[in-house]
Amino acid sequence: MPAGRAGAGRRGCTIWYIARPPAAPGGRQGQPHSLSPRCRPLTPHGLSDRAHARPPTERSLTRCPISELTLPIRTERLCLRQHRIDDVDALVSYYGDPVVARYIPWQPWSAEFAATMIDRRIPGTGITARDSRLALVAEYEGEVIGDVVLWPADETLSRGEMGWAFHPTVWGRGFATEAVRALIDTAFGPCGMHRVIAQVDGRNKASTRLCERVGMVREGFLRRDHWTKGEWTDTVVYGLLAEEWRG
Repeated sequence: MPAGRAGAGRRGCTIWYIARPPAAPGGRQGQPHSLSPRCRPLTPHGLSDRAHARPPTERSLTRCPISELTLPIRTERLCLRQHRIDDVDALVSYYGDPVVARYIPWQPWSAEFAATMIDRRIPGTGITARDSRLALVAEYEGEVIGDVVLWPADETLSRGEMGWAFHPTVWGRGFATEAVRALIDTAFGPCGMHRVIAQVDGRNKASTRLCERVGMVREGFLRRDHWTKGEWTDTVVYGLLAEEWRG
């Protein structure tokens, strides 16, 4: 069962991709792109645009330098590392699966498209500017089993959005949960963010359960707000604050 707007939540079997791509004018799906762009700015969740009134500060524009963010990130079972050119076959093995592709922005990947996407993701090693991202593959026992991504939701770099995707053969084993927890730790630790969100396709129950399992709060339900693959779909918005995570 695929997950979120990334399956990359994103994601029983599930893939996770939480990020939604921008819709083209007239409600048509935009062209495929890298994970970090979103279909709309954070404020159109229908919540508030007050955060956009806050100008970026010198501190916010220098968060998460590579010197402070040590890669790879290691968890109990996983190694979260930078993408490499030789990851093409591994990513095609799950992004090329129609089941995985159901809730992600693209059609099943070809090897050529995977190579293009990996080329875009390789520089994603830290949150240093509005268009930066942290895009990491998840390895288990030396094999790539999925990937996670974090990107800033505005120019202050203090709010982030997450996505994830995992191979169907590892669904139900807690790998996505383990990787997303590590990503949240990084967002609130080295990246200095105060809030992270995930936007999930309302049909993607596996991804919504993952969000709740890591402690995220359901903050909104947007009815038929996103046009994708020929239909309007609902969006569930989950959020988490740094103080909630630290508990």
